[in-house]
Amino acid sequence: MRLKRRALLRAMFDRNREDVGTLVRGSVRMLYRFAGDSELDPGSPVQVAFAAPRGTSGVSRTAIRRRLRESFRLVCSDLTDALRKTSRHLTVVLIGRSASRDVQREVNYLVGEMTRMVLSHERPPQPTH
Repeated sequence: MRLKRRALLRAMFDRNREDVGTLVRGSVRMLYRFAGDSELDPGSPVQVAFAAPRGTSGVSRTAIRRRLRESFRLVCSDLTDALRKTSRHLTVVLIGRSASRDVQREVNYLVGEMTRMVLSHERPPQPTH
């Protein structure tokens, strides 16, 4: 479930890639990319990484990542089921800017939007150059 491969993480932050999409809600940004079957483990349709901005204390970065992780854990089953149903694989990076209590609601919204996109077979939006 954790996104650990360096190549997959690097692909998420490559600005030249057209297959990486972004959803934003409040203080949470979700980077996502539909991956090929060969890139991810077959038993895990979604791999996730959690990030917090530098420039804040280590304690607050840890709190942000912990809140993101727990919020995602609570709502990831719908997304996982949708990905299994459609035989798709997804890599996600959740980036939080604060550890406010709204993070759970924001992650819930973002995962709901992603689940809707998966079930409707939408493609990630293409960036304009």
